[in-house]
Amino acid sequence: LSGDLQIICDIYSRFRFESAVFASRDESFMFPPQLCEMMLAAQKQPENYKDLLVRIAGYSAYFVELSTELQNDLIGRTELSFD
Repeated sequence: LSGDLQIICDIYSRFRFESAVFASRDESFMFPPQLCEMMLAAQKQPENYKDLLVRIAGYSAYFVELSTELQNDLIGRTELSFD
């Protein structure tokens, strides 16, 4: 895609991402299970989660631009439980 069509797709994907975040947030904190679900969804449909920022070792990065190995590591660390 290029030009105007790419801009429309980018705007639409940001809308879908932000809609998902605000719907899942439901006026409260997002807990690890919801964050994991969002990251797994981003792996399946990265075009809908281009704006998903994650914090890694002191810096922010777009989740979908990370390697699959690093994405899986982040998901694993988010799922970590001490129950």
